[in-house]
Amino acid sequence: RVDALPVGAQLRPWRIRALDPAALLAALERNAYDHDGPGPTGVDVRLANDEAAAALLSGLVRDGVPVVSMQPLGGALEAAYLQLTEDR
Repeated sequence: RVDALPVGAQLRPWRIRALDPAALLAALERNAYDHDGPGPTGVDVRLANDEAAAALLSGLVRDGVPVVSMQPLGGALEAAYLQLTEDR
């Protein structure tokens, strides 16, 4: 069962797309989020878990950043596999 797999202790990438990429980058930098530069599909941010993602999204909306989409990159099974094979 996928829900029985270990929860990843490492950060997981999430992709965020906003109508105003400059405002998105400014908010991420102001709050010291680990992120990549903007690309054509958005900005990739590394987050610890779903709760961190929800808190970031809430903060971005509160700060007036026009977020269009936000989703994790890869699934739970892939994250568990990467964690299990990380030290090999």
